[in-house]
Amino acid sequence: MVIRILVAVLFPCTFLFSGKLWEQKPYSEWTQKEAFEFLEKSPWCKDQKVRRLSIPSDNRGGSSELEGLKDRHQIPKFQRYFIRFHSARPVLMALARIAILQRRQSVRQAREFVEIPPFGGSYIVVGVSLVPGEDLSELKATTTETLGPHTNLFLKGSGRKIVLERYVPPRGRSQEGYFLFPRTRDGQDLITLKDKEVRFVSLLPWLSRLDRKFKLKDMRFRGILEF
Repeated sequence: MVIRILVAVLFPCTFLFSGKLWEQKPYSEWTQKEAFEFLEKSPWCKDQKVRRLSIPSDNRGGSSELEGLKDRHQIPKFQRYFIRFHSARPVLMALARIAILQRRQSVRQAREFVEIPPFGGSYIVVGVSLVPGEDLSELKATTTETLGPHTNLFLKGSGRKIVLERYVPPRGRSQEGYFLFPRTRDGQDLITLKDKEVRFVSLLPWLSRLDRKFKLKDMRFRGILEF
C-alpha cells in the first residue's frame, strides 16, 4: 500500500507552505494543494539541491575517477531531493489525503494507512525521493551495506547518533527510498524533545551528500512528538 500511495504524490510543488495546517483542520478537509505543500515544506519535510557527479557505474572509485571527470570537463548536475520523516503521522495523513482525492484509495484504506505504522512501527523511517522523471539510479543502486557507515541521525541535545539499520530502495514505479533507523532502545524512544534537533546525514553513491536539520519542537502533533 505504501508504494501505491506514493507513486502519484511525488510531483514537483512550488507553493510555499505557511501556517500549521495540521492544527487548523482535520486532514480529511485538506485540499490537494495543501497536502502537496505539506509534503514539501513542513517541520517533517525538507528539500535539498545536491551537486551530483555522474560517475559511470563501471568506474566508481577514488580520486583518479574524479580527475578523469575534470579532464573531460564534465559539468556536475544538480538534483533536488525531498527528505521526509515518513513514519510521522502528519506525513502519512498528507499522503492518505492525496490518495483519497486522486481516487486511488477509499476512505477506509487511507485511514488504515495512517493508523498502521510503516514497516511494522519499530523504525524511524526517513523517505528520500526525487522529482518524477529524474534519474533514480542512485537511490536504486545503493544498499544498506554501502550506506551504513555514512548514514546517521545526529541528535543535538545529547550528542548521540542513531545508526542506519536498513535501507529499502525504490521499487516498481515508486520514487522514494526508505532509510530505516531503530526507534527505541530498552523500551525508550531514541529521540526526545530534549534533543532539540535531529539531523539526517547520508552520503549516497556518486558523492551526493544529503544533510538536513529538523527542529523537534516544531515536530509535535496534538502535543506529541512525531517522527
